[in-house]
Amino acid sequence: MKYDELRSSFLEERYTVRIMVALRQKGQTTRQDLYETVSNGSSTVGGKVNTLISIGLVEEEVRKALPFTKHLRLTEKGTRVADLLVEIEKVVAN
Repeated sequence: MKYDELRSSFLEERYTVRIMVALRQKGQTTRQDLYETVSNGSSTVGGKVNTLISIGLVEEEVRKALPFTKHLRLTEKGTRVADLLVEIEKVVAN
């Protein structure tokens, strides 16, 4: 899939909205914690996270010292998108 197609269709992918909202609520988390929060541990979430990283909505920080952990968080652009998604969820819920 081309980058432009990927960027315009990412919201249609399963778990994408849940990932964005969960990261907005958590601020920062590990992949494993995110997988469990979003889909009860489904590994398909990993591919979605990689897509969100590739389009600049999520970033992954690798800690260089013990314990060697990786944390996910929203980028500035990702935070703006997630805020809109949270607002949409509120409107739909009312």
